[in-house]
Amino acid sequence: MISDDQIRNLPDDSKQAFIEYVRLLRDALDARGNAGIDDSRHFVARIRAFTDSYDIGIKFSFPDADHFWDYYSGFIDELNYAVAKLSLEVLRSDKSVSDGGIDLSQTYRDQIHLHLEKVRKIVVAVPIEERLRENILTRLNALRVEVDKNRSNITRFTDVFLEITAAVGEGAENLEPVVKIMERICGIFGRARKENDTKNLIGKEDRKLITGPSQNEEGNHASEASVNADDIPF
Repeated sequence: MISDDQIRNLPDDSKQAFIEYVRLLRDALDARGNAGIDDSRHFVARIRAFTDSYDIGIKFSFPDADHFWDYYSGFIDELNYAVAKLSLEVLRSDKSVSDGGIDLSQTYRDQIHLHLEKVRKIVVAVPIEERLRENILTRLNALRVEVDKNRSNITRFTDVFLEITAAVGEGAENLEPVVKIMERICGIFGRARKENDTKNLIGKEDRKLITGPSQNEEGNHASEASVNADDIPF
């Protein structure tokens, strides 16, 4: 389904790797068109293999061979929840991000707005309960406003993600494409977070460079000066 190179290039963090792994597998499955039972079984096997190999707090039951499609429907619901849960954990793992928000570049803002517009169009068009539609659109509008702020609070993103996955869990399977789009938005927030971390680290190093010598260093210099003065023979 996906190449060895794609697997080798997964993030080092197991939770981030799982999120990206699921996205790659879903894209590969979508590229096949109407996936049959063999492709779907392979998809399930790949996901289960990952969760059995890495301790990310997620486990899936073994497929029911006699009632696979019933199992698969529940599996997708559980997978959507797992991706949403891990996405929240990854984004909130950095206290500076959870407290102060994420600084998004204009490029990232534009990309997110394009994805959000796709989400809005799908949510408006698909046949779902009006209650679910209104809840999602309300959260979506709040997120669109948040993205344009100097620092974007990830809580708005998680509110939308959880609202959508909850709706899918209630039977709104037409929102499956929206879940995939939200995963891509999560990836953008993740990249922005890494860039924020790098900028913060560089900023700390720069501050160290422009800071004068420490008190100990100044004391040492003073002592050296005193010794040199005593050595002068007049």
